[in-house]
Amino acid sequence: MKALLFASAMAMASVSPLSATTVIPLGVQTNVSVSTVLDDWGWTISYQGAYSGNVSISTMFAGIDADDYVMFAARPVGSSTFTLLAAALFKDVTTFTDVDETTTTNGAEWYYNSFSMGFAGLGSKIYQSPGDATGVFTDPENDHLRLSWHTSGTSSMVGDVEIPTEVNAGWRAGENVNLNLSDDWERLVLVAKVSPIPEPGSVFAIGLLLSSGCLLRLRGHSTRTA
Repeated sequence: MKALLFASAMAMASVSPLSATTVIPLGVQTNVSVSTVLDDWGWTISYQGAYSGNVSISTMFAGIDADDYVMFAARPVGSSTFTLLAAALFKDVTTFTDVDETTTTNGAEWYYNSFSMGFAGLGSKIYQSPGDATGVFTDPENDHLRLSWHTSGTSSMVGDVEIPTEVNAGWRAGENVNLNLSDDWERLVLVAKVSPIPEPGSVFAIGLLLSSGCLLRLRGHSTRTA
C-alpha cells in the first residue's frame, strides 16, 4: 500500500500545468514586444482605443471576471512595442482607492477612482490632478513607470470620491503626458484567464501528505481491531 501511494504521488508530480505557458509579469515592464505578450506570454487583447476617446467602464472591462488577470498597456498607434505595461488580478486592479492612494499588488501601485485609474512603480507615490501628475507638477519619481487614464463617475460615492463609470480622454503613458487629444497613442486592456495550479513540487508534497494520512488511518484501524 505504501509503495502504491508513493508511486501515485510521483505520477501526480510529473504532470505539467496546462496554464504553464501563461506569463504574469511582475511589476511595471517597459518596451515589451507586442508579439512577446500575445504569443509567448499568452495574453489576449480585450480592449484597445485611442487616448483621445471616451469609453464606459463596462465596455472596457466587458467579459472580464474578478479572478481573471488583466494588463494595462500603452503604445504609439501601430507600434510593435508596448511602451509600458503592468498586470494584476482584476479584482485588485479595480479595488476602489481614495485620492492619491494606491493598492499594492503584483509589484506595482494601482489606483481606481473617479479622478483616474492606472499604475505606478512599486513604492511610488501618486498625485492625482486628476490624472497622476507626478513629475509634472511635483518632483519626478520614476516617470517612465507611470500609466494614468482619466475617469469620471456618477452618483455612487465612497467618501468624497465617486466610483468610476467612464474612462475619459488622456492622460499619460510613462513620460508622455497631456495625451487628452492624442490620436497617436492608444491604451489597451489585455486579459489572461488563469486557473491557479500547484507547482509540481507542491503536488508531490500534497501526495506525500495524503499518503501519510492514509497510513495513519490504516494504522488506527488495525489498532482498534487488534
